[in-house]
Amino acid sequence: AGHAHGFANPAIYRLAGSGAVRDVVNPAATLSVVRVDFINSVDATGGLRTSLRTLNQTESLHTVPGYDDVTGIGSPVVPNYVRRLGR
Repeated sequence: AGHAHGFANPAIYRLAGSGAVRDVVNPAATLSVVRVDFINSVDATGGLRTSLRTLNQTESLHTVPGYDDVTGIGSPVVPNYVRRLGR
């Protein structure tokens, strides 16, 4: 926007429900994904590591419509977020 925003929390929370953020809600079921990673973090010469990761099994972070401990009011929808926050 070309200027400092200062303490941004009030401006960000005003974006809730405006189309500038996507509300994050729990999926209907537990999700899982299989990952294959390079052991040396660069290429396969050091070998591969396969792991199963499960999602949506939080014990302390809860996601509900409108607000959640994980993302607050949701995740940004660019460019709506930038345009509305810049006002």
